Amino acid sequence: MFGDHANTLRLAMIVATGTVLALVVRRARETLASGLAEAERSANLSRYLPRPVAALVAAQGVAALSRGRRQLAAVLFADIVGFTALAERVTPEQVGRLLTEIRALQRQAIEGAGGIVDKFIGDAVMAVFGIPEPDPDAPRRALAAAAALQQRLAAWNSTRVAAGEPPIAIGIGAHFGEVFAGAVGDAERLEFATLGHTVNVAQRCEQLTREIGGGPIVTAALLEAAGADPAAWQPIPASTVRGRLGPLRLFRPVDGTTPPA
Repeated sequence: MFGDHANTLRLAMIVATGTVLALVVRRARETLASGLAEAERSANLSRYLPRPVAALVAAQGVAALSRGRRQLAAVLFADIVGFTALAERVTPEQVGRLLTEIRALQRQAIEGAGGIVDKFIGDAVMAVFGIPEPDPDAPRRALAAAAALQQRLAAWNSTRVAAGEPPIAIGIGAHFGEVFAGAVGDAERLEFATLGHTVNVAQRCEQLTREIGGGPIVTAALLEAAGADPAAWQPIPASTVRGRLGPLRLFRPVDGTTPPA
């Protein structure tokens, strides 16, 4: 039991056990470090991502965001009318305060309708509905967001006028169709984005509110997908969107407000 051969076996077993334990500990540390690094990266991304997208990253990792995918979605643009002229008449501090207030108003209206803010672009906001997970109710949500934007803006303007400040007007445009949604960029600069012709059409609809007055302006594709009441919407002259072949069927509310779908 205590001979040289037995002692050699015991020593070999001790060494082997120690080696295995060392490898297990090392592998555990590497796994933990990798997991912490991925969690930290996901957490950092989540600070700059819409809540539903951040939840997707937390559940499936950054790779799910990087792959992206094509899907149907509703896209809405809202922009302050005459912002450049307004900014020239007030101080930079007043511009900053105005943008802070109107961005909060826009975000609340969009998220309250079930959409997400894709990005703020100066005084404009781009919102998407049915992202990151497809939603058959996305078109109706976009119309609801447009209505909520107008209602919140009216209440906010009442406060501004009472304080002796001029009211603010916004243009709204929306469309429904296929988009690509996912992350663009590299490891140093990764950004969530919704891209495609549908986005361009929605932005053009918003820009048309300057030319014809009134709004919001939406496409026939959005109204049909939302199952909206045709009697509540009136057609406007057909318009050709840059990069699109043929005219686009566009509508605006009959009474100047956005009715429910």
